[in-house]
Amino acid sequence: MTALVMPVPAGRLRVCVSPHALTRYVERVKPGLEIGAAYRDLTRVSEHGEIVLDPPPWLARTMLKRADLYLQIGDIVFPLRRDRGRPGSCHATTCIARSGLSDLARRRRNLARRWRRAERRRTKELLRPLASTKKRR
Repeated sequence: MTALVMPVPAGRLRVCVSPHALTRYVERVKPGLEIGAAYRDLTRVSEHGEIVLDPPPWLARTMLKRADLYLQIGDIVFPLRRDRGRPGSCHATTCIARSGLSDLARRRRNLARRWRRAERRRTKELLRPLASTKKRR
């Protein structure tokens, strides 16, 4: 895991960015960057971020689980879990961009798409015998 050191009101907080969070940052915020370049970019922009206790309202509506803290950099949020073994350290579990979908919303959308595709397939299968009888006439 890679680490960022963030200032917080009570001092400094070490934020370890998980490989998953860094990959999500590339996918959702900086597509096309290699992981190393994305880490350098995240280190640079994190200087403008802040650690907050509550998620932004746009994220709170769709969340499955609350995090201990949130690293918010504009419209980008990294949910943070405290490292119980290391006081003053947190782990960024993922990266969520405002314009993107939460994991819950993405799952709902994908399930709905699969269901519609399956319905279309079933309808075609039901209509197939009717189409073959029309050709015989």
